[in-house]
Amino acid sequence: MTLSEVKDMDGGELTCVFRSEKGPYKWAEIRLDNRGRARNLEAGEEYLFSLMEPERFFAAYERRSIPAGWAGRSEPDEVGQRRMRLFAELSGAKEGQRILDCATGVKGYLRDFAARGCMLVCLNISLPILRRTREWLDYGTASFVRYDADLGMPFKEGSFHVVIADALLEYMRSPVSVLGEAAGLVRPGGRLLLLEPVEMGPGPDFYPQDLWEAALWRPVYDSAFSRETFEGLLTGQGFQLIERRTMRFAYPPVGRENIAQGVAAFEKIFIS
Repeated sequence: MTLSEVKDMDGGELTCVFRSEKGPYKWAEIRLDNRGRARNLEAGEEYLFSLMEPERFFAAYERRSIPAGWAGRSEPDEVGQRRMRLFAELSGAKEGQRILDCATGVKGYLRDFAARGCMLVCLNISLPILRRTREWLDYGTASFVRYDADLGMPFKEGSFHVVIADALLEYMRSPVSVLGEAAGLVRPGGRLLLLEPVEMGPGPDFYPQDLWEAALWRPVYDSAFSRETFEGLLTGQGFQLIERRTMRFAYPPVGRENIAQGVAAFEKIFIS
């Protein structure tokens, strides 16, 4: 499509109008940030749009964020690798226990659980991600289930010793409902491991430019997406916080060491 018009808006944003004389879409108006990559857009130039279903989109994004050839590493950077270690350490998983990974992928803690002799169930909306994870994990007793967590969880209550919500809630339409469903799958005495929302310190204005940044930014625009909301929900379902470990890391658009994110372990102490 051809960028026909660029309008400056209040709040550091641009409204870009695209037009095309061929193809299924003749016109599109998109609001973008003028402090990021959108500053390079030029009226009169042609741009390619690609619309795809969530399954295909997540598969493409996962391959871009974790490219092939990492020699078995599940994350390309140190922060991601630390996150994997924290989930493995906080799980308390033992041989023979059932573990559900609610947003599975090429994640190092899966290999750790396999080495402990756990029974793994790996859930994802994307069939390509499930296939890639199965090939990478190479653990014959693991089960792989294609399902949209926003529709509810396709398992019986109390089915698992450990349930992991890692990089899940940020992408859900109804994160509170999804977390409630996941919590119901934990058996008494079991654990739910949660990657909590990021907390940002003071810094420059930040406007997301891709999927990961949009997930990172969610606590800013969604008041219900918060540590307090999630911890309150879990407490109401019979959980208690047993440990939280905080990661601090830098992300250039929001300044140095300006982001904190917790990995929290909750134990189910009774049935609500």
